[in-house]
Amino acid sequence: MPKPQLTGRVLLIEDARDVRTVIARLLAFNCAEVIECASGEDGLAAIREATPDLAIIDLGLPGISGFETLRAIRTDGHDFPCLALSGESTVANHTRWLELDGQGFVRKPVARRALEGHLRRWLEPMDKQTSATASLQSRFVSSMVESTSALREAVKRRDLDRVMEIAHRMKGTCGAFRASELSSAAARVLHCVEADSGESERLDKAFAEVAEAVARLAAQ
Repeated sequence: MPKPQLTGRVLLIEDARDVRTVIARLLAFNCAEVIECASGEDGLAAIREATPDLAIIDLGLPGISGFETLRAIRTDGHDFPCLALSGESTVANHTRWLELDGQGFVRKPVARRALEGHLRRWLEPMDKQTSATASLQSRFVSSMVESTSALREAVKRRDLDRVMEIAHRMKGTCGAFRASELSSAAARVLHCVEADSGESERLDKAFAEVAEAVARLAAQ
């Protein structure tokens, strides 16, 4: 299967298995992740587990209808775009969907190009997302290099309050970027200050581990 061109999670709610399978395959060619549900109730449960970036909802669902599913989504405070899926593309259906804050209509049988047009409208291109992630990673690494320089000076001066402040900030920032090695090294600096009141040799060694972790991070 080709690499998806769009990033994001798409929730597909369609009760007819054969129709759902065909549409899911079309989505999988374009999107990073597809979640399939056979009823509105299952769809709402899936949303509680993981909020999608886009939902495609069949209007003629068993149990609660597509309209009622959309109403529940908006009542719960979600604002992600929702597209109606139906073979009855009537003015009344369009109007009601828009009144419930739906964003568009996908007509059955689903045409690949029409579906792809909807996806391109509502989802981000994969390369744009990758570029944005790379930019964030670069800024993170630069901030860690600057923090390491500041930490070095604080360790030299044995300014323990400043050491604690910088190490704590570094440790907290690492979590969002999965920099576990650096996070652990910063935690050891904090432990040295808290447990040993900044005992020189242990603190110097802990700082050296931070510096090495940052150097490896910058080299990636």
